[in-house]
Amino acid sequence: MYYFFNKRIWSPFFYNLDKLKNFSVSSDEPISLQSSTVVEFKELQKSLQDLADRSQKEYKALREFTENASHEMQTPLGIIQSKLDRMSQVEVNEEIAGYIVQAKSGVERLKKLNKSLLLLAKLDNNAYPDKTEIFLDALLKKQLELLEELLAGNGITAMVNIEQVKVHANLFLTEVMLSNLLSNAIRYTAPASTIFISLSAGRLQVSNPGPRLDF
Repeated sequence: MYYFFNKRIWSPFFYNLDKLKNFSVSSDEPISLQSSTVVEFKELQKSLQDLADRSQKEYKALREFTENASHEMQTPLGIIQSKLDRMSQVEVNEEIAGYIVQAKSGVERLKKLNKSLLLLAKLDNNAYPDKTEIFLDALLKKQLELLEELLAGNGITAMVNIEQVKVHANLFLTEVMLSNLLSNAIRYTAPASTIFISLSAGRLQVSNPGPRLDF
């Protein structure tokens, strides 16, 4: 009798503990905890419920702020980029030309950062749920064509071995992934070097002769 009585008292506690282990602030579903007849467990349940609800609200507010801020930044960054492009076409002295180049580089970095923030916000918001059958080899070849000028400008050779591969994924996110992989490989490769790109069933490899990164 004592065992069953003890088990009944502790049951809400272990139920709530299991719920907390699987709780995520990014979930849209509120946490549902079990009440107890024990005063201490009841107070603990109420505190945990309040804490979980508050955490979800704060996370949602932060996510919305990030997405809104990213959207708001797009227009002024676009205007600055446009004005700098116009200025670069005007005849100026070498010093001013250098300032314009530096400013354009800074704006480009801000645009990439803004794009990353917007992407993260949309991922958290599950804004890319649609998946379809994609020929990964075709997308990879398309991305390589877009980067041809960048490769040539840096004197970098791409050794490519691509087999036909079909995957089930979101098209936009797959394009972003391939673009980032290839861009980083080029960025961290010394001029007149070679990068290696291979695609086969279950494996995509992009490598360069740069130094090994420490993790």
